[in-house]
Amino acid sequence: MRRPRARFLWLALGIAGLGAALSQIDFRPPPPVVFELRVAPPAYTGKPPVLLSLANADIAAQPLRTVKIPAGSTAVLQLSGGRGAPALRFNERVVTAEAGDIGRYDARVTIEQSGRLRLEQGGREIAVWALAVTADRPPTVHFMAPVRADARRRLRIDFQAEDDFGVRAVKLRLTRPELAGDPSAGRIIKLMTPDGG
Repeated sequence: MRRPRARFLWLALGIAGLGAALSQIDFRPPPPVVFELRVAPPAYTGKPPVLLSLANADIAAQPLRTVKIPAGSTAVLQLSGGRGAPALRFNERVVTAEAGDIGRYDARVTIEQSGRLRLEQGGREIAVWALAVTADRPPTVHFMAPVRADARRRLRIDFQAEDDFGVRAVKLRLTRPELAGDPSAGRIIKLMTPDGG
């Protein structure tokens, strides 16, 4: 007659343990995901940051967006809501966001080549963008005419400088032929300065 009591005791203990375990689980739905993801081009380009999105998880239903950015740009994420630490996945690289202020996560990743940037959280893809990277071509300078002296015996140099992100300054080094291999020899002439002079 004691076995039923023992079984009842084990059953009661099991229910109590299950109740304690369930009390530790948060059954409330997570707060909605709100994030800001922007891409900051390198400072030398002079281009402003590109805002990719400021939205909630419904952005996953939007069509894939292709964004053109300069090489070396940095994707910067700020996210709140959802459950768990989000991550930025670019091609094969994964950067897990770090906890910042209460309820907010921050992450950044440098973009050097074209590919897809994905925002993930809790094993779920929240959003994805196709990034088309534009390589930075080296600047070019062309002499438009032979270097010569004007009527007042001043050196006249006609040139044209080009760069895909604009030209801020041009300098010319004048060196005697026998010292051409010495980078410290010669005289530097500023042909164009950042203020346009």
